[in-house]
Amino acid sequence: MSKTGLRKISGLVALILVASLVFSACGKSASNNGGGASLSGSSAQPSASAAQPSASSASADVDVKGDFELQIFVGGYGDAWWKEAIEGFKKKYPEVNVIANMGPKINEQMKTRWIDDNPPDFLYFDGPDIPMEQLKTDGKIMDLSGWFDEALAEDGQSLIQDHFVKGMLTPDKNGKIYVAPYIFSTMGMFYDDKLLGDNQISPPQNFDELLAIGEKLKSQNVALLDYPGIYPVYLFNGLITPALAAEGGQELWTKVMNAEPGVFKSEPFIKVMKKLEVLRDQGLILKGTTALNHTQSQMEWLNRKAAFIPNGLWLEGEMKKDIPTDFQMKFIPSVLQDAGQKMATAPSAVGFAIPAKAKNPKAAMAWLSYLYQEDVVKRFIELTNVPTIYNVDVNDMNVSEMTKSVMKWIADPNIVIVSTNFDWEPAGQQAVYDSLNSLVLGKINAEQYGERVEQAFEKARSEKQ
Repeated sequence: MSKTGLRKISGLVALILVASLVFSACGKSASNNGGGASLSGSSAQPSASAAQPSASSASADVDVKGDFELQIFVGGYGDAWWKEAIEGFKKKYPEVNVIANMGPKINEQMKTRWIDDNPPDFLYFDGPDIPMEQLKTDGKIMDLSGWFDEALAEDGQSLIQDHFVKGMLTPDKNGKIYVAPYIFSTMGMFYDDKLLGDNQISPPQNFDELLAIGEKLKSQNVALLDYPGIYPVYLFNGLITPALAAEGGQELWTKVMNAEPGVFKSEPFIKVMKKLEVLRDQGLILKGTTALNHTQSQMEWLNRKAAFIPNGLWLEGEMKKDIPTDFQMKFIPSVLQDAGQKMATAPSAVGFAIPAKAKNPKAAMAWLSYLYQEDVVKRFIELTNVPTIYNVDVNDMNVSEMTKSVMKWIADPNIVIVSTNFDWEPAGQQAVYDSLNSLVLGKINAEQYGERVEQAFEKARSEKQ
């Protein structure tokens, strides 16, 4: 899940719990894939199953010229990479006149253009006021599946998609691909390699090793982990989600995402939750962590009060002013898996789209190919310290060690990668996250947690009927 989705979920839960609490996202880039004013316009709109324009790469580099208009939300990743990429594209295609609509409020400013069926030629699908599902349903963006079937990488032999992190280019149930994935986003566990190294500790490969680390650090008055208890979604997405993926792969994770009846009381789900119970019972979770917000928990971790923290890939950039000079931030996708089980992660991606009524689709497809050039991909990683779904070797690049550790893991062929697409009722979602604190505080056990969540979803389903 992206940081955007995380903030939306946390805000919803907070509003439900405390009416006076106003949740403010700390993220610099926040996506909103729903809500807001309609972009449908006054004319009749096609249904989700209606025929929609599709893109083919066959003529992408033929006759690339003319005005080419971009819509680019500028958030936490900044605009330096975009400006550099635009200049490179103009050199490659000198007859193209790039019109770049960029800024933190660009989606709001361009909204009337979409309503009037006068969109730009290219859309960076990020930020608020850009409802992805509505644009798909209304036939406002192209199906790119044909383009990906044909688009060649720079070597002229392999397809662009052959270089993607596995599982990151997934068609919808109708076989359509509307968003070209680019920026890799996931949650997992972060740690200070110096803290572990100073105590002759290697990163854990399984749950037993994690417990051993926790016991060893007790003598140093260092907790094994902390998390922002005010926003327990961090704990679920960063610690529990990868464990569920490791335990049952895509099959179990899909059942959880769909809240299938009985899944929260199932043996594999309870098995994972019991591991959190063990961490609690052995006193390995930082005392008072359930009262911390995200910034407070991150500061406790940076001050080495805890060895691990569940978080997202934005962590380093968000806390860069507070990171100690000797702190060696690293990422590990999962830590609760049994010995012999593979590590796992449940990533998502931020990407690009081509509007169905783009006036210069040839330039848009050429631009899309250009953004997937290896040198352009590398510059994004260097300028943002954020990984992409396009695999490149970062060992000799000017990026942080944390970014290198993420890229190492996502390129590992042995890691389990599951796709993520939540569809939870708000009441059930609230129970999933809020009940975690009750478990951590010892008010309930793993079985009671599963029962509480199961009942919340069952009630939500019955109320919809």
